Amino acid sequence: MTNVDPISATNNSREQIVRMRELAGRLTISSSHLYALIKAGKFPKPVELVPGGRSKGWPEHELSAWLRSRIALRDATSARPGRPTDDKSMDTATRTQSVTGDRS
Repeated sequence: MTNVDPISATNNSREQIVRMRELAGRLTISSSHLYALIKAGKFPKPVELVPGGRSKGWPEHELSAWLRSRIALRDATSARPGRPTDDKSMDTATRTQSVTGDRS
């Protein structure tokens, strides 16, 4: 079975440019949140499509690379030994200790 990159809309060999409206829809986040991620350096900056113009977009390969890096970070973080993946995996006493710092 071939893995399909969920952020890719097409399988064309030529480079595709993704505009803000489509990108926000694909990632299911608002454009304002996307701009905040860009400003914080957590998402690639868009490419100016026309010199001096207002049209901007993202090359498909940069979006795919960003998504792969997010998946790798998730996998590396969840694979750490001894680290619970969420609060449900801890018992009540451990959860209380981690919140209050009380180890009595």
